[in-house]
Amino acid sequence: MVKLENHCLSIWLDPSYGASTLALEWKGQSIMPDCRNQFRSPAAGLTKRVGLPEASFNMVPWSGRILDGVLLDKGKTYQLDRADEHAIHGEVWNQKWQICQQSENQLSCELQRPLGSRYPWDYHVEYNVSINESKLINKLTITNTTDSEGLIGGGFHPYFLRKTGAVVTIKTEGQYPTGKIAGIPTGEAIMTPLCEQFRRGLYMDQGQLIDDSFLLTDRTVYVEWPNEKLKMTLTLSESLSHFVVYNPAMDWFALEPVSHANNVFGSFGNTLRKPIPPHGSLDLEYVLEFSEILL
Repeated sequence: MVKLENHCLSIWLDPSYGASTLALEWKGQSIMPDCRNQFRSPAAGLTKRVGLPEASFNMVPWSGRILDGVLLDKGKTYQLDRADEHAIHGEVWNQKWQICQQSENQLSCELQRPLGSRYPWDYHVEYNVSINESKLINKLTITNTTDSEGLIGGGFHPYFLRKTGAVVTIKTEGQYPTGKIAGIPTGEAIMTPLCEQFRRGLYMDQGQLIDDSFLLTDRTVYVEWPNEKLKMTLTLSESLSHFVVYNPAMDWFALEPVSHANNVFGSFGNTLRKPIPPHGSLDLEYVLEFSEILL
């Protein structure tokens, strides 16, 4: 376990398990679930996610779900692992990452495509997390290391505590409709009442299940905890054009900045695909900044 800290922020990470975040505190307040004592099995011994082993993890080389784990590209079909879960959340979330650099307030790790991966393109990932005053900066650089164009994407999957009540504001231009299978879009993004609610600021009611993908209008998302007088601003890079909200009946919810909509690699004609050229890279970055709500 690695701890980064300054006078405002403390974050705990586990490079041996996905380079995942285990806990995050701002001025002693827990922002994410504290998963430091949760069980995390080595990559070789775990093929299915169980419970909440981490407070945030990285999704590479795709984010979200791919229907039945079937990747389709240029007339070819590739069967990915964990088909029963629609190959959810990529394939690096429980892998061991190599530490490249570490200091009191910064950690850099790297990872090659895991052994035994069924993904049709080789890739290399660099993950850098750092803290600066009240900012937490997360950056993924995913490089297509094959000699051909490849489908490469990803994102971040942080969980946040509800505390005594949280309000989330997202500037979105559309929500992807879904059918019987949760998280699998059935059409292009459209404006919905839920979009309008998020644009105004939606109270994250524990009794309202949300598991949906959104197309962003603006790369800034706000979370406020009014009773705690705390505000969190998420600033996303241009490459993070989509956003997934998961709001179950738990004491936490997930806000996921991602590079593409769910199942974008599972459809031949999807115009939202953005292939990465041979030896090209995709940079994904999001920043959390904390401040007090002034009355």
